[in-house]
Amino acid sequence: MYMISQYFELGSTPVSLYYAALIMIWSLTIEQRILSRPVRLNLRVASILAMSLFAIRTCKHNIFYTDLTAQRYLWGAYYIPFIAVPMLSLSAAYRVGKPEDTPVPKLFTFLRTIAVLLIAAVLTNDLHEAVFIFRVEGRAVEAAYNWLFYVIIAWIAIVFIASYAMLIHRCRSSLCRKYAYIPLAVSGIGIALCVIYLICGGSPTVFGLKLYMIQEVYALIFISLWESCIAIGLISSNTGYRELFTLSHLNAVIKSDSGEVSCRSAELAGDESVTRTGTLRGGSVEWREDVSAIRAVNAAIGEAAERIEGENELLEEENRVTAERVRLETQNNTYDAITAHVERQLREINESLGDSDMPELRTKFCLILGTYIKRVSNLMLIAGGNSEMTTDELLYSVRESIEYLTLLGIECFADSGKRALWQSDSVILAYDVFEAVLEQSMYRIHALAATVVPSENELLRIETDTTEKLGFERFGGELERIGLELGIRVYDGQTTVTVRRADV
Repeated sequence: MYMISQYFELGSTPVSLYYAALIMIWSLTIEQRILSRPVRLNLRVASILAMSLFAIRTCKHNIFYTDLTAQRYLWGAYYIPFIAVPMLSLSAAYRVGKPEDTPVPKLFTFLRTIAVLLIAAVLTNDLHEAVFIFRVEGRAVEAAYNWLFYVIIAWIAIVFIASYAMLIHRCRSSLCRKYAYIPLAVSGIGIALCVIYLICGGSPTVFGLKLYMIQEVYALIFISLWESCIAIGLISSNTGYRELFTLSHLNAVIKSDSGEVSCRSAELAGDESVTRTGTLRGGSVEWREDVSAIRAVNAAIGEAAERIEGENELLEEENRVTAERVRLETQNNTYDAITAHVERQLREINESLGDSDMPELRTKFCLILGTYIKRVSNLMLIAGGNSEMTTDELLYSVRESIEYLTLLGIECFADSGKRALWQSDSVILAYDVFEAVLEQSMYRIHALAATVVPSENELLRIETDTTEKLGFERFGGELERIGLELGIRVYDGQTTVTVRRADV
């Protein structure tokens, strides 16, 4: 029984080795998952320091347990990782979402200086006894806490809280903010255990058995905070990319240097495409860009122009039946309205296709404009015979535009509230506002979220991670005519544009 218990007794060498091995395994997964090099470096050093807690504990309880001087210094050595790990967490949190060459603010130099001074105060405790007051009881060293010990505990708590707050602030996706409570809830378990440890003056015991020790709890707080942040998407990681690539409709194939296919995406329907290639580290990528939509739009516009011209000739005939003349006039007016509505986008597509500079980027831009032309034409055709239409039509239009917007590397999200009927003019104008946001900010934003009917009196809400001013002056008269208004709010590094009823 003794031989079994010595391998699982808290504080024993085997248990310390178990915990150190677990932390090492976690740090190795960080190397594979985290994309940012500065974040990886800070977490790697913090993991090494967390493992050192168990090395110090082994030395204190199993090697130098008879040397009173070594006992005092090992007691103080615990506080090197205790103080340094929160500082490294704060540095890693600052690096989240920033370029790798971003300089560190002077405030961090000041905070690091404070951390170094606190560590020095612990290591020189024999000179001033401001942290611990040691006393010898039998063959063991016991310590009472002095005022500087509580300053160190407050410093550790403040830096950990600042790390969490900075991680939440760095989150650019509103979807991630909904789960921001998870890191605090998970790490809160370790914080509660730490508070119980301090209140009890050591490890709490039940029937003479120690439940836990402070080293395990401290490592739990550090690892649970960062692991939960990775899990909810606060920190960019490279997990799931292969599955995402496989499910995406990119018409792309990734090959190794030997030409073997290592990953293939789902194919997008379309008979007309252009094949392109690019080089990757360790291989290459080939993809097909479907241009059938652009050619179909051009063909439809050409057919519409021919039809309108033929209808104008027919309208000159005085002997046509009145019903037929009314039908042709209505159809003519509808196509004229569509052509006038999308005239600017057609002109921009024509200019972009005729320019050989940055063909790939221009093709993606044309796809976004072509999608708008297709969808707004469809909305106008529906509105031609109906004064109201369902908000599903607006949702379909927004989602199709977002599909092509992701080609520019922008994170997009579209959602819808309760389905409702709105005036057809309101739906078309809301989609025009959405297109205006895309065209004005598509090269400056990294994320965009759109919600159709987020509330009873709101038709569309658009959120982007930009604070630059967007111009909507051309919509002023049209908004007032149909009883709508625009709400524009710039807050916390993002802009929210809302199309809503004016009488709310």
